[in-house]
Amino acid sequence: MTITATKPPASASALLDVPVFDQIPVLDLSPFAGVPIGSEDPATLAAMGAFLRDACTTTGFFLVTNHGLPESQLDATFAAARRMFARPLADKLATSSGSGRGYLPLGGELLNPDKQVDGDVKEVYGLGPDGVPSPFVPPPEGTPEVVATMAKTMHAPNKWIADDPAFRDTVTGYYDAVSRVADRVLRVLAVAMGQRASFFHDVGGDYPFGHLRLARYPGVPADAVSEARIGCGAHADFGCITVLAADDEGLQVYLTPEATRKYLPATHQVDRDAPVSAHHTSLEYAHTRGGAWVRVPHVKGAFVVNIADMVARWTNKRFKSTLHRVVYTADGKDRISLPMFYDVGLATEVTVLPEFLPGGKLADPSETKNHFPKTVTMAEHFRDMFSVYRKDIKAEDEGKVKVGMNDASVTATTPVVAAE
Repeated sequence: MTITATKPPASASALLDVPVFDQIPVLDLSPFAGVPIGSEDPATLAAMGAFLRDACTTTGFFLVTNHGLPESQLDATFAAARRMFARPLADKLATSSGSGRGYLPLGGELLNPDKQVDGDVKEVYGLGPDGVPSPFVPPPEGTPEVVATMAKTMHAPNKWIADDPAFRDTVTGYYDAVSRVADRVLRVLAVAMGQRASFFHDVGGDYPFGHLRLARYPGVPADAVSEARIGCGAHADFGCITVLAADDEGLQVYLTPEATRKYLPATHQVDRDAPVSAHHTSLEYAHTRGGAWVRVPHVKGAFVVNIADMVARWTNKRFKSTLHRVVYTADGKDRISLPMFYDVGLATEVTVLPEFLPGGKLADPSETKNHFPKTVTMAEHFRDMFSVYRKDIKAEDEGKVKVGMNDASVTATTPVVAAE
């Protein structure tokens, strides 16, 4: 990748002078090794739930280790992603669908449009459960229109590159394996929320609503980085949880004020009233003042899990929907990440749980407000979020993204190096 900048952007230091956070809570799933879903020891689940409650009310994200997914399977999936991204642009664009399935080119998504001049510096390939029919396509009688509309997009068939069946086998195998990890994490999270371990399954239905993305982030040299030119703009995720594997660091998260005061030295404390730069839709769900950005270290074989908007809604913002961004500055290299967005069904109604209303047994003692008096469905929330985050980009512009940042002009040309 070749990127040139005539003048280092003034905002670069705010993106690069970010401390590594080495106090990340770690959810160790080894007690459940070989234990079928639904057969966990109740006392162990309760202890893990209490641990996770503390993590979700302070940092809003955590690591998952000893999850049972072999490192060899992770490595094979990273290699398959690199092989796919190394293909000619025409091959990749042939899988584009406008539905979240298939390919989305560099600049095709805009996760902080309030700040970014152009799209995110990443290309992605998305898929859902393979060959599993949607319960809403075609929609049964009585299906709300928004559910039927979103199902056409979010439950669309996967789009595959025809001459690489090994790619399909590898990524669908990974999809199934990481779904099992996410199922286990959701059971612990449900207990952390004061609910039955089966809560998410009970309210969300049987359809496996996971959306897996393979993402490639070309390295942007430090002298070309700004909030207008960034791998992934600051945002919070939309659904329940995101289970992320990556082959290098680059992820940054915004710590809550409580975690900032607890874990960071005074040199990284910030003005309590100063707002963070993130998309305006994040203000409703995430903490956006008084915290600090931190870098998440790369821990080989571990997943990074962050809490998303709907869990924040169920818990009246007691559990934190985590603001995050990607700042990847390894010139000449790229970063592969595998985020699995794991949610409940589109028709699921989400409202604040009684335990988290003011005065509830799990509510913040200082809370006096129901932040979300209105019940929404997952489909309604996704519709509202997707309407502001996706941008259209002409295919001929992919790989030639030009961005003006202050007095700087950045041009990116992006050859991909396939894994050996």
